[in-house]
Amino acid sequence: MQLPFQSPLRQSPQLRLVPRNAKKLAIVGSKGSHCQRDFHALNPNCRISIFTDIFQFDASLALKRTGYFDCILLLDGQFFSEEKFLFSVQKSLSPDGVVVLNLENPFHLVQLNDVANGSLTEKEKLLKGVAEQSSQFLIDARRTIKSAGFHLDTMLSATVSDAKFLKWQEEQGFSDLQRSRREQSLWSFIRIPFFLYRLTLKEFSKIHFHAQVLKPVGGVNDVRIHEPMDALASFPGVTINVQEKARLSNSIAGVNKVFIWHRPVLTWKKSLETIQQLRNAGYLIVTEFDDHHSPWPSIAENQFLSFAGVHAIQTTKPELASMFREFNPEVAVFPNQMNELLPRKKSENSDQTRIFFGALNRQADWRPIIGHINRALQKAERDFCFEVVFDKEFYDALETTNKHFTPQCPYGLYKSKLLGADISLMPLLANEFNLMKSDLKFVEAAGCGAIPVASDVVYGKCDPANDFSITCKTPEAYAEAIISLVNDPVRRVVMQQKAREFVKSSRMLSHHVGGHYAWYQDLLSRRAELDNALGMRLDASGFGTN
Repeated sequence: MQLPFQSPLRQSPQLRLVPRNAKKLAIVGSKGSHCQRDFHALNPNCRISIFTDIFQFDASLALKRTGYFDCILLLDGQFFSEEKFLFSVQKSLSPDGVVVLNLENPFHLVQLNDVANGSLTEKEKLLKGVAEQSSQFLIDARRTIKSAGFHLDTMLSATVSDAKFLKWQEEQGFSDLQRSRREQSLWSFIRIPFFLYRLTLKEFSKIHFHAQVLKPVGGVNDVRIHEPMDALASFPGVTINVQEKARLSNSIAGVNKVFIWHRPVLTWKKSLETIQQLRNAGYLIVTEFDDHHSPWPSIAENQFLSFAGVHAIQTTKPELASMFREFNPEVAVFPNQMNELLPRKKSENSDQTRIFFGALNRQADWRPIIGHINRALQKAERDFCFEVVFDKEFYDALETTNKHFTPQCPYGLYKSKLLGADISLMPLLANEFNLMKSDLKFVEAAGCGAIPVASDVVYGKCDPANDFSITCKTPEAYAEAIISLVNDPVRRVVMQQKAREFVKSSRMLSHHVGGHYAWYQDLLSRRAELDNALGMRLDASGFGTN
């Protein structure tokens, strides 16, 4: 399996194999500070010990100082051929822990840069030697891992881009060999700068997650599917595949399979066949749904097949769970969480207060308050600026020139705007759909250090004492809250810090992903029972195929 050379985790692709819920992590290598920074963003409560090299990493001393590690990340993989070192690593590893080994490829194209002046014959000899040695290199790596008592759970590799590879071929004079090369795999091997191995002391049960997502809109896929799936893939034995259209995999001996259906609108005519294919292929079928179903009348018209036609449902709040249990008893609640707690993009003591508003389809919610906000802005004693994302109507309705607009954008850009804000405005009217909304925007704002100025609807339960937020019950209250925070920077900074601490202590994905994993394991252990119940529900509907 290959991953892009430019990882979503910036310069630390190694962290994709570090269990997200690790409580104690050892990083061994001269560049450990970069990995420490990135993993602290993912799991700010993890205790991380850094050793500059393997000579500093003494297993017995590390054990006395910190106890067992959940993961040991070895960045200096050139030492791993010494089996005695891998044996010593075991002494500081918990029984369920993992070792992540970064093994540099000695035959990477960077290592071959001294052949530019050689003849064509010399280049052909070089490539032939690389082909012979590279194969033995991987064989020796696996042999060392096994003899040291480890299981090879996962191997990943990075690869340089096509453009960089073609440029290297041109510079090194290998372009003349393009037509005569005999082994495409050799060229692929040369493009790999390093291999990543995840090693375990025991074999873990294998689970493959296949998630079908919606077309990307406003970060919904990121929060509910992509980020939780990436976190699960950091666990031993877990693989993932996220697509917009389902492509079922064939049965693989010893691998449990879970199909996540993201907010599906299932119909008897179009979806029943797919449900049966998934059942016959041995999948555990789970619906992921975090809204009231009323905006999609087809769900009710099809006897709530979206909920009754699967083995289980996962959602974001107890009220939604109660609604879904009318159609399916197997429901789990996973509250919204932050994937990363990133550093703020600006000083929290900035002279200008930035007010963020970013939402889709919220015109009815903000219209009752916009007049009050415009009048209140005239009372601002300090500098302010509105950062509006998505909603051009709201931007146009603001009667100030201190504003900036960003149209619908990728989730990463949305979060960067929120990270630069001091206040996040979140109005909601009390109606059937809104009352079932989750607190995602509240958690995102708090984690980014933007004080939530939010409706009492939904968000009132998040911070009942208003320690780090201001919940509003009247249209006037929103304006009063914004101006009070603009005019009082000292209070604002204190609330921002408390908001970040709230997310850090209780709303990080790293806190909860273990619960996700345990729930799926429990469902898989009862799949036969759950499938029988699913068949009975389909039979009772009159469309049974059991």
